Amino acid sequence: MFKLSKILFFLFFLQIVFSQEKKIVLKIKTDDILCENVITDKKINVFTINNDEKKLVFSKVFTECFIEFKLPENNVDFQFEVSSSGYEVGILDFSTRDKDFVETTYLLMELKSKATQKQIETVVVKSNLNKFIKVDADKTIVQIKDNPVYDSGTSYDAISKLPGIMMAPTGGGFSINGKSLVVYLDGVQTNLRGEDLNTYLQSLPANYVEKVEIIENPGAAYDANTSGGIVNIITQGKGVKGINGSMGLFYSKNNYDKITPSVILNGTYKKVGFNLYSGYTYYESEKATTSDYGFSYFNPVQNYVRENVSTPIKRVFFFRPSLNFNLSKKSKLIFNYVLNNYNIYLNNSGDFFNLNGASSLNLNNSTTSNDNKTFNELVGKLQNKLSDNANFDVVLYYSNLNKKQSSYSEQLINNNPQYGKLFFDFDSSNFYVKTDLNSGFSNLDLKYNLGFKYDILQVHNDGNYLLNQNNINDLNANFNEYKKFFFNQSSFASYFDLKKKIWNINLTGGLRWELVQFSSDLNSNRLNELKYSNLFPSFSVNYAVNSMLKLFCNYSRKIEIPAYSYLDPNNFGNFDSYNSEIGNPLLRANFSSNYRAGISFMNFFNLTYNFSFLRSSNFRYFQVEPNSILTNDSFKTFYTIRNTNINLSFPLPLEIISKGVKYVQDNSSSPDKLNYLYFNIAYNNHDVGDYVYNFERKPFWFYNINAQFNMPYQTKFIAQYSRVSKGTYQIFDLIEPIQFFNCSITKSFFNKKLKVLIGVDDLFNTNKIHGFSIFDNLNAYYKEKQDTRMYNFRITYHFGNSKNVKNENFEIEKEQKEVEKEKTMINTKL
Repeated sequence: MFKLSKILFFLFFLQIVFSQEKKIVLKIKTDDILCENVITDKKINVFTINNDEKKLVFSKVFTECFIEFKLPENNVDFQFEVSSSGYEVGILDFSTRDKDFVETTYLLMELKSKATQKQIETVVVKSNLNKFIKVDADKTIVQIKDNPVYDSGTSYDAISKLPGIMMAPTGGGFSINGKSLVVYLDGVQTNLRGEDLNTYLQSLPANYVEKVEIIENPGAAYDANTSGGIVNIITQGKGVKGINGSMGLFYSKNNYDKITPSVILNGTYKKVGFNLYSGYTYYESEKATTSDYGFSYFNPVQNYVRENVSTPIKRVFFFRPSLNFNLSKKSKLIFNYVLNNYNIYLNNSGDFFNLNGASSLNLNNSTTSNDNKTFNELVGKLQNKLSDNANFDVVLYYSNLNKKQSSYSEQLINNNPQYGKLFFDFDSSNFYVKTDLNSGFSNLDLKYNLGFKYDILQVHNDGNYLLNQNNINDLNANFNEYKKFFFNQSSFASYFDLKKKIWNINLTGGLRWELVQFSSDLNSNRLNELKYSNLFPSFSVNYAVNSMLKLFCNYSRKIEIPAYSYLDPNNFGNFDSYNSEIGNPLLRANFSSNYRAGISFMNFFNLTYNFSFLRSSNFRYFQVEPNSILTNDSFKTFYTIRNTNINLSFPLPLEIISKGVKYVQDNSSSPDKLNYLYFNIAYNNHDVGDYVYNFERKPFWFYNINAQFNMPYQTKFIAQYSRVSKGTYQIFDLIEPIQFFNCSITKSFFNKKLKVLIGVDDLFNTNKIHGFSIFDNLNAYYKEKQDTRMYNFRITYHFGNSKNVKNENFEIEKEQKEVEKEKTMINTKL
């Protein structure tokens, strides 16, 4: 630890020394489209001028829309020339003799397009669709704001439409490449899991979200416990002049109702920016399941059928204020607070009966539960700019989830009644502190990030049981069985990564060290304990072959620590004398190696190959003891897992069919006026080494198509088709495809201030799951159908001034308003 502190001090000292040199930051602007959409390289030549004689000092090729470099001499006149295919050479004169030349000077240069440029090899791709979806080597960025395909529903709906993301057929939330995703909000991991996280996202409207980052192979700066990837939801937290906001109402209808009113406010006052979202959701739904069980321990096999219908009613209040304090020109303090209050009332009824066997069984069960939850989250961020290319950030995080759930069960077993009650008192607290130093050496074109994180998670769940009572009045008695579950986890991590550009190759390498220990106890008896200290390397290579073609690959080593809900032996779901849902306290942590390689053509067509090798992993599993027909819906650790994924995504603007290359060369249409289809096609092959597949194991395909069509009267038709083919997902065989078709019509009024949407989710009512799996002593067929066909109406009104106070990259101050608007002073955003 002492050696690491000395290294940190040495790097910081070198940074201070090098930062004293004089530096130029030159921002490039193009006159036809956004510079960020120009994919050709740019080259700068720096000359000295002495008595009209030019002497080349140095040249450099760059791809970004700005370049940093240092001037070798003082009291000298310079000339900067920037060239890029498809544009006239830009020339800017500059002198270090100027008295206002300080340590760092910011300049702006505009490049003008060539009107006669026709050759395809010098095409500047004006992909306005890149505003909506951008694929990089380390992540995919999807714009949600003002994107009609994504911003019409909730954040949950928006994530389910993202390229490559699907709902896991076995439940548990979102997955990509067969592995569960971790959700971040504004760069901070939330402590919510499972159904709690789903409810959280369903209460957050998509129009509150700026963009979403899909990080399939996270680097060293992210927790090692992110083997499945990350979805980072970035909300609209920028300051605006005055007051800006929106009011919305979302209503859905089928056999039940869903209604969500919400309000968003943001603005600035002097040096303080604020952002507020508040809303309420009332949500009714229904899920019907049918399971055909063959208990294979018996000879002959005994066959039973379980039919179940659950109808939850959710009431959710959501409140999220955010404050942004500009302490100085180089420091900023941000506070985010979240309050979620849930009330979920669930009515569950079902039947369990046998089709053959020595004795007849007919069970009818009815369960009601009332679940009250309160979630509090507080995040503090301190951002400091130490120098022009050095930042030091600190994040403090605290969250608490408190749940109190009561359940009552009445069952008839061959017309003999039995009664039971349960009560759970659950509390989870999570605290962590995280520091990051981002800096670099501009003369070496080298950047580095060094950070630390300390994390504590404490969970307890007190389960109280009174079951199998013959008289309903017996439920007035005290509970007679108790399961007090405790889970503790702490971790300390240090990490660093380096970024270096060599010619057209961007290299990133990182290493993370983690010391993690966790334990679980039941009624003061130790169930599980693990302590490990390990290294998690990562690296990535991004090679720009030319202006059209990019190649990339990356690798990371990760760990999957079982969630506390997987370990909790308390019964957390529907229950009767022959069925329960419980955790498995004996699950273990799982290590994985993850590889990814891809190719991007014209920033349009993206092909990626993903392979993960997991020494072990925890899957949903039905446990049945010998000579028993009691099924425990739980989890089990499996070994030697190989997941292979090949993903192809590309947009198809319909104008390209009629215009061809001319469309690529001259696409001046606004993105929201384009007619296009966006295709995402994925091949998935799951192989669990120590699971005996007594059925044909075969890969499955995932198709997702999003579409936008402009119609008369300035209306838009938005559609999504999603399909998961037959195949093997982990240890489950999908007998039928999982598919749905959503569509909607949107229209804006009053200069886009008022937006109205009318649509249908799952128009053909085909979204259902039909699968099969083999467990110890059990062969199980199951069908699941939720009430997914919904008729939707949404109205949103935007008010105020939507102009940002600060540009995302630069704040421009005009030096010569009357003479030259091009020459401006700009400051990098803190």
